[in-house]
Amino acid sequence: MVQTRPKGDKRAPKPKTQTLNPLQRGIQDFVAQTLPPEALSKHGLSNETLHSHLPKRFTVYEPLLLLPVNAFTTPAPWSALYRDLTNAQREALYASLVQAFSRMGVTHVAINAPIAPTDTQGHENRMRSPAGLVPLYGDFGPVAPSHGDGQPTDSDLKKAFWVRTMQNHGIVQVWAPLYTMFSRGNVTEKAR
Repeated sequence: MVQTRPKGDKRAPKPKTQTLNPLQRGIQDFVAQTLPPEALSKHGLSNETLHSHLPKRFTVYEPLLLLPVNAFTTPAPWSALYRDLTNAQREALYASLVQAFSRMGVTHVAINAPIAPTDTQGHENRMRSPAGLVPLYGDFGPVAPSHGDGQPTDSDLKKAFWVRTMQNHGIVQVWAPLYTMFSRGNVTEKAR
């Protein structure tokens, strides 16, 4: 049985509660615990309006929280607030994100940038290496050497940070995000 209000009931509808995803919750927790109120007001924000100016998209490849390239540049009010953070405050922000995603096993944070067509020396990026990945929080292991072919050594791979994901109800993929790229697309082809 569906209950309806009697005709003429003038009560205000219940306000919708704002549900935050873990990324937004981690940012709001950081702001509430770390920043003075004037940091928000300087950018035309308040505790009440902050949530509508926060990034929403993310991907988790356990134990990595991978943020899109624009996570700290849009929307504009959030971007301005982020730009004003000190390095210590940014570290505290990343730690807050890890805490917000702890139920998902997250220990590291990075920004995913597009795969560049050339490497850092201007040569064609034939290996499609993820040189644009920006580690923000956690130990990702040694970066690939810039000399020679730029490929990681066995020692590099042993020290590397590894992530995993499961697709299509059982296809487990494991990779080192500093050295190899991953595409979540074409699951049908992966199943073959």
